[in-house]
Amino acid sequence: MMILSLVLSILIAQLIAFILISVAWPEMHIRSNLLLKTCLAAGTGFGILSCVYFLQLSWFGPSRKGLAAAQIAQLIGALAILFCRLKATKDAPSEPVIERLPRSRLELILSILFVVAVISASGAFVFISLRQPHGEWDAWAVYNMKARFLFRAGDYWRDLFYEPTGWTSPDYPLLIPAGIAACWTLIGRDTVVAPIMVAFLFTFATIGVVYRSVSLLRGKSQGLLAGLVLTCTPFFITHGADQYTDIPLAFFFAATIALLHLQDVLPDRRHRFLMLAGTVIGLSTWTKNEGLLFLVAILSSRFAVIVPKKGLKVFLRQMRYLAIGLLPVLLVVIYFKATLATPNRMLFPPQGPTLVEKLLDTSRYWIILDAFVTQALGFGNWATSLTALMLFYLLLLGSGIKQNEGTSIAATLIVLGIMLAGYFMTFVLSPLDVALHISTSLNRVLLQLWPSFIFIFFLIVRTPERALMKSGPLSAQP
Repeated sequence: MMILSLVLSILIAQLIAFILISVAWPEMHIRSNLLLKTCLAAGTGFGILSCVYFLQLSWFGPSRKGLAAAQIAQLIGALAILFCRLKATKDAPSEPVIERLPRSRLELILSILFVVAVISASGAFVFISLRQPHGEWDAWAVYNMKARFLFRAGDYWRDLFYEPTGWTSPDYPLLIPAGIAACWTLIGRDTVVAPIMVAFLFTFATIGVVYRSVSLLRGKSQGLLAGLVLTCTPFFITHGADQYTDIPLAFFFAATIALLHLQDVLPDRRHRFLMLAGTVIGLSTWTKNEGLLFLVAILSSRFAVIVPKKGLKVFLRQMRYLAIGLLPVLLVVIYFKATLATPNRMLFPPQGPTLVEKLLDTSRYWIILDAFVTQALGFGNWATSLTALMLFYLLLLGSGIKQNEGTSIAATLIVLGIMLAGYFMTFVLSPLDVALHISTSLNRVLLQLWPSFIFIFFLIVRTPERALMKSGPLSAQP
């Protein structure tokens, strides 16, 4: 009964998000892009539930009935909006975006491999979760601990921020802790199954977003290859089962970039993909502080590629639609930072070298650069260097960038570059021992960008069919 209540509490949140995503989707057909919308709803729904729970705690105090009533009200409101949209578009002609090509033998083989990989990864995830149901250090010592405090402390939940210790990251946003606490509140108990289920959803929803979005932009075979690489990355699956927040953050990063590419390649006059992307960016800022850097990277990259080519007016118009989805969540983050969060110990350390001393210490730069190169070459815990294999694959098949995607791909590459530069400078300014900090954190922050890197890589590299000259011109491929 408890498991059923937990599943129901999560599914209702995702159903609300799915309805809202379907309403905002350019095509008003529920079954259109069903898998992609379902995967987007998996993370977005949990994020919305987390925001609602935090605001309820802050304004009204803890209440199981109040949270349940809020969910029911959201569901009714979402259904009402969906009904109005369906009624308004009832007589509108359908707008097919993608024309499905006949399934090839390669696609069939890749489909089988992908299904086997997902099943195997799911089994590995469950096995790791049974062996360590509380997750690894950051999960049980930080995020699940915060969730239990929010759930158990009642009216004294703010005490979590009054006497914080450095290792609990008291300035970090609360998407995961508040979301898990919301699930526990709805079912009435704090079971370890809730964070396991949340981690599972984010892990495999990320795979679904990468697979399906690449499929829409490059064809099914290319999407399956992208999904296979991500699913078969050992560190991605094990880290997901460790219940760290790097996987949810990776989900929001990849979902944002995918939505922005869909907006650029399949533009709609109402800029609906931009509004969805804004919401997802906002949820990334509610997940970890790295989300704020991601927001800056997105805005900077869009400015850099849009203004020279299309003008400032087009950029500002796009940012207006992006802000529609972004501001509601960003206001929650600002409220949290202003009322509860303590100063960031990485930016404002109580002791250690000064900011200027760290910036002028050239040895720190060499240590960090060496670690970045080493980690990049051996990333993912593969038996061999996946980075080298992917570079060889690109050289073998060649580039296959479509004419109308150059700007969008350039923007994404700028985003990844800004994120890497930001991570690099974070280690430079770290108050901790640089070597120790890198050894415990670098592989995790690179994992945050890994799904996005796979997504953009398979948009750049030529499709197998095109490389083997077994299909029509590149422009004719979906």
